[in-house]
Amino acid sequence: MKYSELIELYKNGKLDESNKKNIEADIEKHIAISDYLYDEEIPEFENFSNDSKIIEEENNDGINNTDIKFLKMIRKSIRKAFIKLGVTIVAIVIAIIMFVNFYLPKIVDGFYYNPNEIVKGDTKRFELDLSTYTELFVPEAHRQSAIIKNNGYGDYDFIIQQNFSYSKEFTDVSGYMDKNKIVFYNSNILKPPTGNAFAWVAGANLDYNKTLEEQYENDRTVLASGTPDIAKERIEELENNTYYNAFVSLNEIMDYEDFIEYIEKQELGLIWCAPVNAEDSSDLSNIGFFYETGGMRELEWDEEKYLYLSSWNIVDTDEMKNEDIAIRHYTDMLSYMEEQEEFCEMFGIDDYVGYEGIVKYVKENGLKIHGFMTVATKVELLDLIEKDEVYTIYTTKTR
Repeated sequence: MKYSELIELYKNGKLDESNKKNIEADIEKHIAISDYLYDEEIPEFENFSNDSKIIEEENNDGINNTDIKFLKMIRKSIRKAFIKLGVTIVAIVIAIIMFVNFYLPKIVDGFYYNPNEIVKGDTKRFELDLSTYTELFVPEAHRQSAIIKNNGYGDYDFIIQQNFSYSKEFTDVSGYMDKNKIVFYNSNILKPPTGNAFAWVAGANLDYNKTLEEQYENDRTVLASGTPDIAKERIEELENNTYYNAFVSLNEIMDYEDFIEYIEKQELGLIWCAPVNAEDSSDLSNIGFFYETGGMRELEWDEEKYLYLSSWNIVDTDEMKNEDIAIRHYTDMLSYMEEQEEFCEMFGIDDYVGYEGIVKYVKENGLKIHGFMTVATKVELLDLIEKDEVYTIYTTKTR
């Protein structure tokens, strides 16, 4: 009878008394051996492979074949357990490495501004934010396109491309973002114009119902252009056949309809309007919108919420002559930008939380234009500064 059959009879209580005692003695012996092996250091793996040597040594010590088989079984079980443990550890390590390399960076990205986020279609968040920001604040360096590389963990490299140029020279802006902090390698390109580029913004406590000539009689040193005479002298020193950015301060604040009628007669290209956006001139800021613009690319966004966020959506230029559409475009941009808290903080826009007040002011008072920005040649600027409607012009090189 096989030993396994004896064990089975023992388990079922059908084994005779003599064999029962032998089985119990064997079980006691094997338990003692197991306890001994458990407490002792486990042999090196190479020893497990040399079973014949182990059997020979054990036979010389008087251990019977049943004990030898039992020892081999235990060693084999231990070896399998170590192999399984090793495979499990390797699998866990691989899983951790894959998680750290492929999934953790994306999880961390979710906690920070994501310039690659798709707003709609193929329009990236950074592109739509840039388009809105530069139209509001930096019209002379309007940007709408960006190449972005995601390095993970909220870290991105980017190149902001220039799509249109009057000077025929294209200057891209590069830099990187790291956890909602942005660094430009050429920071001046997207820097807003100086705060005193427009005379109405530079002056304190000015009366909107009077002309600048009446109110700047004694002090004109606060203007970026200097006095109107100095501004004209500077224009005369400009190069011929070269385009310049011109920030034109109107002598008298105009209603939007009157401004459009006036500007249509000037036959200028790019026109960026600077509307009054505060009750007190001391609180005015250089925030405006395009009436006519240069090259624009198609962007997509939630048009149900922001119908005229980009000038691209205003297909017919004549639509911008409609003050209601112009107001909607201007206020859509302000409302959108107010929601882009992370972007505004990266770009150092501290007063974005106050845009709601500007929106309210414009909707209640309509568009009152105190100045405009255009791109023109020396000849065009000399002609423009002689107009009765113009008080002074501040010029810079095109970017």
